[in-house]
Amino acid sequence: MVTYSQIITALKGLVDDVANVQAVYDYMPVTVTKYPYVVIMPQSHTEEYMTLRDTKREYVITIAVIANIEATKEASQVTVRDIVDGIIAVLGSQTNIQLGGIVDQSRLTGATFAFTGDPASRYSGVITYKCVAKYARE
Repeated sequence: MVTYSQIITALKGLVDDVANVQAVYDYMPVTVTKYPYVVIMPQSHTEEYMTLRDTKREYVITIAVIANIEATKEASQVTVRDIVDGIIAVLGSQTNIQLGGIVDQSRLTGATFAFTGDPASRYSGVITYKCVAKYARE
């Protein structure tokens, strides 16, 4: 059976190579010194018992791209959008949709974008990643 940590480690390895990403975390960092950064966090999972033995588990994971608004809001928005597009491309490539064989299928759902802070000091894009792993219960 695959675990959250195995999925997140595989995602982290792929996202780390996307252009302009300065850091990738599998936890929410308390202090950040490098922008833009990516945070990969588990959200939930569901299980479906297909037979007396076979199980299908769907994992839901968020991938957040966060940029500090340094020069202009426009530059931060473009950078975040470019990184989100890069993540979509790398995770959607034929060689990566099964994360090296640890999941049976995967998909990305819609991305959302927002400014945070008052006044706005960060701009983020959040992607929801869903994957399915099938296994036999013991």
